[in-house]
Amino acid sequence: MTLCGRCLQVVRKEHPMIRIAGEEPTVDHHNTFRALRQSAKSCELCRAILESATHDRSLEEEADLERAFQGLKLRVEVNHYLCNPYQSSPVSSNDISAWGLRAYWVREEMSTTLILRKELDDTRERPIWTSSRPAAVEALLPTILTWLKECDDTHTSECSLERVPKLSVLPTRCIDVGEADGSVEPRLAISGGCHGRYTTLSHCWGKGQLPARLTTSSILPLSTAIHFDTLPRTYRDAISITRALGIRYLWIDSLCIIQDDADDWERESANMASIYRNAYLNIAASSALDSDGGCMHTPRPTTSFQIEPPPRWSGGGRFGEAAHSEQATPALVRPSGSARKLEKAALNTRAWVLQEVCLSRRTIHFAEDQMYWFCAEREASEDGTHVHTPHYGAPRAPLLGPPHWLMGQRDNITLGSVYTMWWTLVEDYSSRAMTHASDKMAALAGLTQFFHERLGDDEPVAGMWKAELVDSLCWTCDPFRGGADRTSSGSPSWSWISIDGPIRRNCCRMPNELPGERSEKELAIESVDVGWFGRPLTSSMKGGRLVGRGLLAELDFRLEEEHLHHCASAGRRGQMILFQGESRVVGRFKFDRHADVSSGAVRCLAVTLKQVTLNFCPPQEPVFVWFHILILEPTGREDGEFRRIGAGKVWANSGVFDQVQPQVVQIV
Repeated sequence: MTLCGRCLQVVRKEHPMIRIAGEEPTVDHHNTFRALRQSAKSCELCRAILESATHDRSLEEEADLERAFQGLKLRVEVNHYLCNPYQSSPVSSNDISAWGLRAYWVREEMSTTLILRKELDDTRERPIWTSSRPAAVEALLPTILTWLKECDDTHTSECSLERVPKLSVLPTRCIDVGEADGSVEPRLAISGGCHGRYTTLSHCWGKGQLPARLTTSSILPLSTAIHFDTLPRTYRDAISITRALGIRYLWIDSLCIIQDDADDWERESANMASIYRNAYLNIAASSALDSDGGCMHTPRPTTSFQIEPPPRWSGGGRFGEAAHSEQATPALVRPSGSARKLEKAALNTRAWVLQEVCLSRRTIHFAEDQMYWFCAEREASEDGTHVHTPHYGAPRAPLLGPPHWLMGQRDNITLGSVYTMWWTLVEDYSSRAMTHASDKMAALAGLTQFFHERLGDDEPVAGMWKAELVDSLCWTCDPFRGGADRTSSGSPSWSWISIDGPIRRNCCRMPNELPGERSEKELAIESVDVGWFGRPLTSSMKGGRLVGRGLLAELDFRLEEEHLHHCASAGRRGQMILFQGESRVVGRFKFDRHADVSSGAVRCLAVTLKQVTLNFCPPQEPVFVWFHILILEPTGREDGEFRRIGAGKVWANSGVFDQVQPQVVQIV
């Protein structure tokens, strides 16, 4: 296969030396989109760039791309997480066998990335690097087994067999998948507390026809046989994968929970933590929109041609020394796997799935382009170009696997850090979609149980924790979006569960406050109560009441053009300015839900007092002091009873609360 002159400049040895640190050199490529199209007719690399850039774009989007095209540039990047297939760790700097090839134009966000690598023997053995691997479990099995073996044999975290019993207690019901050859039909098995190894399935039910379901009337026939050919594709794929792994049992929510029995649904939903934690592997049908979408997809093809590779590194000097090769090498190029694209996959936008992937010791995402592996110690992709070792820092959102900082048994994880971990998950969870608002606590019940075990005597309270309740009350809706809507879930207004939309913790008190930061509680909670229609955490909520004693003041608010500078584009972000008197700005707040009002009066309840001192700026006195407040409105049912309608801040030096006496307030 041939390459055009511009692509040869990129891949041949005279290409400018690639730097590992700093800006990598770029090479001017074709100046127009038409020229790229024309070259793609004879140049394999141009064709790969064009296909990668236009994949998944509509004709209209492709036309916009062509109009915006103002000269293509290529950048070759050495990425030390690019590794040889089946290699368990990133390649060393003197054994680079793959390069990231980034093509971009006009703006950085208009770009595409391909992986260019040597055609090694073990590369050819990995099916995704062949021209088109078949969408069959046999083609995937070697990679899956390699990942599982490495995790079983070498990982010391909670994902390894060192801490996972070889035979876990089976869930109440499982699907007995039968023999690996498929000679026996699957059937519903009642475990009765027996032990065994099983897999789980994370999947989207879809908006159309409901998937195959277990009901009170179908228990007996499904216990006899579940006809494989009548199952939706995703279920068939999960059964085939489980059989190929030599595992006897599979757990699928719709087939293992009685869907028309509320008591069974609530009871089994409360067991989600143990169901997913004890599974040997979680199978995630990430790109399937419904139960017919399936797990296995044929990836986009790989292009093969001969090149003289870019310089390799021999390890000398700060950036290494280029070692040239005179021999042309067979090379392969394919679109890079995209973790960002995986984050946006259908499955990973669903609220129920968060606890499934977080609680599972290891998950394989079957995405549109390839498979991705996630466990507490490793993230990897099927093509071998994405290998990442998680750390204890803040995770990216959304979470796609078990967070290392959550699952690890590190001695230095403090109680405060556990609360911070909870809010990290809550922020992710609240941004995900949910079909039934009444399920909002149930879909978090497994994680709630998991955290309850780690927090000892603390109690969950409507999505928050009793010991940290004062510091948790001032959550806000996502500041980069308008007000959200209240759900019809029956949850109390002071809980974030009552909001349908992304929320953020308005950090009244950080567990690891910086030197010079201090918080004081201004609200004393006297009692808190949450009601349930059935089993706590997994049934629908029927309200809640928080009784406390604190400082309550009434202030005017307005949204005026001349005051926008006080709140960073307040109008666009739904912020309101609090006034005392005619024009004295004393704070700001945001309504919890969309509000058409632009002025009025609200009641402000002081929750905590925050002080920040810059120790390096004498005199060492607080330079930022404010009250975190809740915005309340009377319910009209009885004196002193309010509901929350927003949250914000009041500057402490405003004197708003100086002459106010504490009073008892009830928030429902």
